[in-house]
Formats: sequence, structure tokens, C-alpha cells
Amino acid sequence: MIEFIIKDIDDHTAQTDWLVVECVTCLELNLIPTGKNIRLQNYGTYLVKEQLDGKDYNQHQAIEHLEQLKKNSN
Repeated sequence: MIEFIIKDIDDHTAQTDWLVVECVTCLELNLIPTGKNIRLQNYGTYLVKEQLDGKDYNQHQAIEHLEQLKKNSN
């Protein structure tokens, strides 16, 4: 299980970037929001595989990209 906790977000309307991460234990891929508006985040039991720029990916597009990566990895 990938555990990620966002403790504080400055501006809820600000652009969000996305990290595609892989759990070091089970190798499952997942999305984590990141960006200038997120002030406190912890990296722990996962590896960053890709960074998706919020200018190019909204949440829906980031999820679609993640699902495509999962499909291609099977």
C-alpha cells in the first residue's frame, strides 16, 4: 500500500502536477498530487517513475495516463 499524506495546501485553485509512483514492495503504480500549492508531503515506500506537468494533465487526464501505464505493464 502506498501511503501519502498531504497536510497542507496553500491554494486549492492552483495548478497541480502529478507523480506516477511505484511501490517498492508490491510494484503497484499510483498517482500522487504535487506542486507549489502543496506545502508538506512525504516520500517513503515508493519510487517516482514519471512527473506529469499540471499544464498538460488535469486529474482526469492523469488518471487515464496511469491506467494506460498499468495496462501496458501487464
